[in-house]
Amino acid sequence: MTKTPEEYRALRNKFKPDKINIIFLFESPVAEGAYFYDPKSHQNDFVFKTMMRLIDFKYNHLNEQIKLQGLKMFKETGYYIVDSVYEALSSELPPKKKEGTILNNYDNLINDLKDISADKKHIPIILVKANIFSLFNSRLKASGFNVINESIVVPYLAHGKEDKFLK
Repeated sequence: MTKTPEEYRALRNKFKPDKINIIFLFESPVAEGAYFYDPKSHQNDFVFKTMMRLIDFKYNHLNEQIKLQGLKMFKETGYYIVDSVYEALSSELPPKKKEGTILNNYDNLINDLKDISADKKHIPIILVKANIFSLFNSRLKASGFNVINESIVVPYLAHGKEDKFLK
């Protein structure tokens, strides 16, 4: 079932750390329906699986209770995932259309980052995925945000790139 941007943000905000140590800026929620911050969505959640490896949260079988525990631990580390746009963008979407959708949402992204004080506290931001890096690295830095992956393009977590992401 498709969620509205407000529903995605409400789920995300339940797990907002008291002190954010790092923001991971992703492209969008996964088109296949899994959403990192939704404890009820645990089928094929490769983002959750990889981010749990990042914080060394181990589990055998993912279910709602396990995911809830992992999300709480993720929150306690001070890690936070923000999406550039809160609508699932299919990998089937032509790149120019996807880029247009993302750029049309830029003001909303800036407001979202300001709402979580990412502009005032110089919270490190890691841009995840090549298109997000190319679209936002210069723009966010020019707006005073602390993008820390400099010239390093952090790959997205799908298609066997999980280990490269973690490095």
